[in-house]
Amino acid sequence: MKNIIKKPIKTELKDNLNYMNLDYLKNIAKVYEVDKAYKMKKQELVDKLFEKMTDENHLISNLAAYYEHEEYTCSVKGNEAVSESIKVLGLAKIGLYFLYDLGDGNIESIMPEEIKKVINNIEENKIELIKSRYSEVFNYLRAFKNFYGIFEIDFFLNIFNEQHENEKGLSLKELMYYLDKYNLHNNEIVNYNGMLVCEALCMFEGDIDKVLEEREGKEYCILEKEELLNYSDDYYMKKTLYYYNLEEYLLKHLKYKKDVEGIIEDINIKCVMDTFDIQNAIMRLHDMGMEIHNKKDIEKLFKLCVEFGNNTPKWINKGWTPADLMKKDSKETSGLNLVVSNKVGRNDPCPCGSGKKYKKCCGK
Repeated sequence: MKNIIKKPIKTELKDNLNYMNLDYLKNIAKVYEVDKAYKMKKQELVDKLFEKMTDENHLISNLAAYYEHEEYTCSVKGNEAVSESIKVLGLAKIGLYFLYDLGDGNIESIMPEEIKKVINNIEENKIELIKSRYSEVFNYLRAFKNFYGIFEIDFFLNIFNEQHENEKGLSLKELMYYLDKYNLHNNEIVNYNGMLVCEALCMFEGDIDKVLEEREGKEYCILEKEELLNYSDDYYMKKTLYYYNLEEYLLKHLKYKKDVEGIIEDINIKCVMDTFDIQNAIMRLHDMGMEIHNKKDIEKLFKLCVEFGNNTPKWINKGWTPADLMKKDSKETSGLNLVVSNKVGRNDPCPCGSGKKYKKCCGK
């Protein structure tokens, strides 16, 4: 655990800030919008942070961002509330708690007296008002991240403002501010050359360029507000006929029925990101106890996975499914990204996991 203090407990804010190293102070300076913190010496930075962290408006803004994240986390996971220890860790990230090592694995959390005083005097509706606006914008960011993977900032602003025609719009300056607040607790969206990118695309060099190349010349799939916001739930998956066909097959052939939903979620994510590998999927299912007896079993699973993938929105298609693109132009086959080119070669290892070549096992 980072930033644990191994010194006598202090209850004043400046004392706690002075305990912390310069890297910590610079990170907290970003949270409280301290200009040119990188140029400041430690004591100057401590003084400036004290001023910002005891300002009601800054506290309201950062508390609202935390509470929005907490509320979202509880809603998608079906929990009524987060534990007190998780809450303390979340608030410690924005400098409202300091953690002390008491030895023997015991940790004490301290909220400085000055911060307590300001928070106790804040009217609850002030935080709720800011949190409500955060939630409105954050849910669009979540939905765009999950549905498109990567998208232009202008595109986001246009859709948001079109779908809030009779409500308060959103400017570029506001969006950048809200994005900073969103990433305090989520850290899932990266600003990349005028585009916002899901962090999952930033793990390996070249992934972003690959997606951008595949998307070239394609229009965005524009969803109505209600349907779009379904994707603000990180676990949302549209349950099509092809979902139910695959689910039915897996329920019939898998030993542990409780695993089925998680398996389909995993297949869905890989299809969305265009990283699905049918052979790896079959190997994994075999390891989980799925019985694959012959070539017919493999071909059936191939067919179900291909149909599922071809009816799943893809980042490389700007939210369109491969089937959508085929319908739009039957002459254009480039959108059909999940094809059976991954078919097992006769000399490849059999996906059933037997260790034999496919031609001498299920491919007979």
